[in-house]
Amino acid sequence: MKVPVSVFVKPVDGPGLLFMRLILVCISLTSFIATLYGGNIQQAYVFGGITLALAVLFAIQASRALRPRSPILLEPQSLVAEGRRVNTHEIEEIRRWGKFGRDVIGIKLQGRFDVPAHLTFRFRDEEGMEALSSWAEARNIAFTRKSFVRWM
Repeated sequence: MKVPVSVFVKPVDGPGLLFMRLILVCISLTSFIATLYGGNIQQAYVFGGITLALAVLFAIQASRALRPRSPILLEPQSLVAEGRRVNTHEIEEIRRWGKFGRDVIGIKLQGRFDVPAHLTFRFRDEEGMEALSSWAEARNIAFTRKSFVRWM
């Protein structure tokens, strides 16, 4: 593979998952309001903090899920994802996790426990999976079916 190959991807988090997170924020907000009107100020502070944290996480995840993803560029000596270049010697392994055609791909870097958010994605079609697996095989990068930890 001498010529860079462009592979189209889509976000990991779909609308169903975002809707469930929105419900969690609403439940937490309801608990906050109920404890505030109930007169228990200490519990209101706790529920307020939880509501704020959930709302911030929801906003971050919604912005990541709703923005269009740029295609991944498979180059001879590197991979470009979300405008960030990762050299092949920095990649420890490529992990595939999921079932029923909804596999999530995570590219684990050397010396890291988690998979960075910009290296976590799903392919729009099966051709992307084939291109990535042949690219990894040509560079002796392990392509395994294994779960992984991702940050947000």
